[in-house]
Amino acid sequence: MQASLDQWLISTYRHCWKSPAAAADSDPYFPKIRVAFKTDGALASAPRLVNPPSDPASRPLADAALRAVKACDPLKVPDKYAPYYRQWKTKTVYFDGARS
Repeated sequence: MQASLDQWLISTYRHCWKSPAAAADSDPYFPKIRVAFKTDGALASAPRLVNPPSDPASRPLADAALRAVKACDPLKVPDKYAPYYRQWKTKTVYFDGARS
């Protein structure tokens, strides 16, 4: 169930994410956003970037990931995941520009 839930979450956020082009000379960067949810799928608090980029050229990727989380709020959590709220109450979501 955990793998299915994670896949659904990634897929849902992918629909809200508009990944900017990465700078050609920058190191690969994959934003990680910590999210906390209420039982209805709404954000319980502001999403938090857990790995700020060291390269300023990657900041647009981090900002786009944060915007995606906010744009998808509230999530329409499928009924089959509702009983597992404790497992998705807080999650870290990984954004991969290569898969956007």
